[in-house]
Amino acid sequence: MVGVSGDSLLLGARDPNKPDSFSGFDIDLARAVAKAIYGPGGENQVQFRVITAAQRIPLVNAGSGDGGIDMVARNMTMTCSRWKDVNFSATYYVAEQRVLVPSTASAADPKNATKVPQILGSEKARVCAPAGSTSIQRIANDPRFNGIVPVEVDQHTTCLAMLQQNRVDAITGDSTVLAGLAAQDTHVTVLDTSYGAEPYGLAVSKEHKEFAQFVNTVLKDYISSGQWQKSYDRWFQKALGPATPPELKYGRP
Repeated sequence: MVGVSGDSLLLGARDPNKPDSFSGFDIDLARAVAKAIYGPGGENQVQFRVITAAQRIPLVNAGSGDGGIDMVARNMTMTCSRWKDVNFSATYYVAEQRVLVPSTASAADPKNATKVPQILGSEKARVCAPAGSTSIQRIANDPRFNGIVPVEVDQHTTCLAMLQQNRVDAITGDSTVLAGLAAQDTHVTVLDTSYGAEPYGLAVSKEHKEFAQFVNTVLKDYISSGQWQKSYDRWFQKALGPATPPELKYGRP
């Protein structure tokens, strides 16, 4: 059982017409792990469970036998505090925290891109991000975002709906996630400025370090065989530009 996002277009999204059908960059990698476990055809045997950002750690530590999950493949940033709670694979992608605003917003002016936190802070702007995410933690604690009013919700798509209803002024999150939101709404702009790196890892239970080691073996083959590149080019090259796999580094950064 793998915990994934169900509404992050390009990363992990469920087909609204086929509830058991998932697609995206994270989904491709999860299927590769399943194939390594079950053999040919195993990629189609994996079971996906839609979870929120806040559910990732408690559910993976509970395990599928106790109503939880076996692995998280949900754009989970590896942080020092999270390393204390779960075991991670090596980094499989490094995203960046960025800000999404309506295309008509003054902050969307490229000349002001590096001043977005100050602009939004001076306006006491409501900036939306999922509860339990590194994005919401950063805007709540980073002095650069002083004055901004953090708005916590369950999913980034909830943020998008609130932005469309003028209930929030901007959204912050990973570049990968915001690219998916922009693909759904042509009236928003993702600003280029990065406010921090977001290294993704597949997470497994704190009690099963051996599973993380197995996943690292799968990840090494996934990259060397060209599957990583094929998946990235399919989902993100158009939105985020060319990229190559990260160097595999094992253990805490």
